[in-house]
Amino acid sequence: MPGPRRARAFALIALTALVLAGAPGEAQDPPGLLPSELVLTRMTWLSSEDGVNQLVVSAARAQMQSGTELARLSGVHARMGSLAPGGAAGGGMSLRCEAGRFDLQSRDFEASGAVRGATADGRRFRTERLSYRAAEGRAFGEARVSLRDSTGAYEGDGFEYWVRENRFVLRNARVRQAPP
Repeated sequence: MPGPRRARAFALIALTALVLAGAPGEAQDPPGLLPSELVLTRMTWLSSEDGVNQLVVSAARAQMQSGTELARLSGVHARMGSLAPGGAAGGGMSLRCEAGRFDLQSRDFEASGAVRGATADGRRFRTERLSYRAAEGRAFGEARVSLRDSTGAYEGDGFEYWVRENRFVLRNARVRQAPP
């Protein structure tokens, strides 16, 4: 029997799910889908703690293989940490990307393709890949990243961001543009 957190996630997903069933090759199976694959449109998954949203992942489309906890996403928007709508103070980040993978059980998230985001204190970043480990409250990337904040614009060869502490670290940081 699923626990309360898992049941809540499934209930949210079920509200927007379109189930494709049938034998392989039947007319209703779109190309590239396995017969036991679940296709979700406008999926939203929410995890909260003490009345504060800790993780919200939304996607225009998600695909899940039956019996797995991994969703393949497209058209993704995600918020991590205690970032309130409107960017209230405290740790947190929000991002948009072309594609992603989301593990419903661990709440780990992988973002890829034109990842654009912002931290709670207004730092904006761009990269091609980002990983988020929910248990650690840490986002990181090995790909080139650009960061802009009130002190200027920077580039790095990767980064780590501790969501709860609102601490962003660039690896091999270079100044692109100093503030005026």
